[in-house]
Amino acid sequence: MAASACVRYLETDLPDDRSSGAAVVGFVPSELVSVREVTIPKGGRRHLDRLVRFGLEESLADDLEQLHFALQAVDSGKATVFITRHEDMQEWLGWYRQRGMAMRGLLPDFFSLPCMDDGWVCRVETERVLVRTGVLTGFALPPDLFATFLAAATQGGRVHTLYQAGGQLDAGLRDSAAASGWTISEAPVAGNDRDYPAGLISGPYAGRDRKALRNWWLAAGLLLFALLIEIGTGAYRYLELRDQTAKTEVEIERIFRETFPGITHIVDAEAQGIQALQSLRAARRDRDRGFLALMSPLAQALAAVPRSGLSKIAFTEGQLTIELDAENRKEIRRRLENAGLAIEDSGTEWILSWRQDA
Repeated sequence: MAASACVRYLETDLPDDRSSGAAVVGFVPSELVSVREVTIPKGGRRHLDRLVRFGLEESLADDLEQLHFALQAVDSGKATVFITRHEDMQEWLGWYRQRGMAMRGLLPDFFSLPCMDDGWVCRVETERVLVRTGVLTGFALPPDLFATFLAAATQGGRVHTLYQAGGQLDAGLRDSAAASGWTISEAPVAGNDRDYPAGLISGPYAGRDRKALRNWWLAAGLLLFALLIEIGTGAYRYLELRDQTAKTEVEIERIFRETFPGITHIVDAEAQGIQALQSLRAARRDRDRGFLALMSPLAQALAAVPRSGLSKIAFTEGQLTIELDAENRKEIRRRLENAGLAIEDSGTEWILSWRQDA
């Protein structure tokens, strides 16, 4: 398989083959990506996204709505997840897009180091030490904190190998590592011969066919408009005329007869019209609990909140399942709940349905 072209965030030297529409893997600061493991109970895969969020909520300082969770792998009852802020994701992706790059993946930059089965791989950089500890795990720390971290990692008598990949540990750090039980060795030359995972490119940041979504919205809008015209034309014509002068009362009665031909005995055209209209609306509410009824408040909420859209939508048994592409999810949720919708948040998806009291 062809090697993936890799571009570090804020890199200034960009060869021609890594710009102008090229698909690349982006490396972003590992300090801003938290790598966590979550234990998954037996039978929990069905609700994996929600279990991951629930398992990590108490240990995270930020509001969950501000964080992006990118599930990487599930193995032996444990899930590995990358966590970063939506604000950082938007900054990183904007930087690559401004340079004409299509993202094949977005990874913490410890992926730029080789992975060794029998130890950790580190590289000393300016004011930081970058470390890869496993296939999907790693971190970056200032040099003074790295020495403390090495000492804590060997508690229990385990001896590790610390591979250096470019940039030598200073004498003090080497002595501290050796005193903590680490064997210092040179890492093999890092190759770019593997296919990198998508990493943080998931959920709302995965690729999507915006043209198809635009076409779908147009079709849904036309259907909704046609339905409103079909049900409401006669009623609205009547309501527009109800407050006119006595001269128009004859016209009101004529329109009333056209709109409600089933009512032959007219005592008070206005009162009977209002009663018939209320019955029509009640019947419409009972009937319109499906796709178009759910779509109406959703479309209004997305139109009212800037930079909002959908990346996925499905309708099954009275429930609308969506994936949002939006910066202000809280405001969209508030508007939907005010419209009478119940929202089940499964992590990457929202499941919308009507509340019983709506």
